[in-house]
Amino acid sequence: MAEANFRAGQIDQARVYAGDLERHYPDYLPGKLMQVQINLAGGDPKAALLGSAQLLDRITKATPDRDTPPQMLADLRANTLVAHGSAALQLRDAKTARQDFIMAHDAAPNSTDIYVNLASVALLENKPDEALGFYNSALTIDIANFNSLRGLISLYATRNQLDQAHARIDQSLTAQPNNASLHFLKGQIYGFERNAAGAENEFRRALEIRTIWRPIRRSALCL
Repeated sequence: MAEANFRAGQIDQARVYAGDLERHYPDYLPGKLMQVQINLAGGDPKAALLGSAQLLDRITKATPDRDTPPQMLADLRANTLVAHGSAALQLRDAKTARQDFIMAHDAAPNSTDIYVNLASVALLENKPDEALGFYNSALTIDIANFNSLRGLISLYATRNQLDQAHARIDQSLTAQPNNASLHFLKGQIYGFERNAAGAENEFRRALEIRTIWRPIRRSALCL
């Protein structure tokens, strides 16, 4: 319930369920990670930084058992490093954030989110070329990764290189022409160009795709 409310954006309600989880299962490590993530989403990076540091210490001392097998501990460590780095990033501590994300990348090298986080660190350090490299690394894993493409578009817009933004989105659209998110991002590029007609066409296409595919997905869930 805590995770369901968290994913739905109901942070206060998620916090209540996470508190209940903590009271009933004080040694359950995933519950402590959930509290860290709630603090991050709730705009309290200091609490998230402290909580994730304490959790990392507990994970280091933990031994695998029936309730926390080795893979769960490894995943918890990677996710906690990301949370600690994200909190540090919100507090503009680029050095700590970079260290955390690099260690998380070593544990989960195919995570696109970690590359996006490293790009955010590079931008904080005023290293846009490095940020581009991280975004492109994420796109080699997932050619249509929304956060990577959105970051690239914003970076190209600040450099007045919207032709390159179009080229990158078009490359992804060639691979996934019916991806609504890609059409939405294409519309954003037209918006940066103040091309209202082009933006409207892309946004309408995104809505059409979502309207067509949503009932199919719901039917599949009911099977």
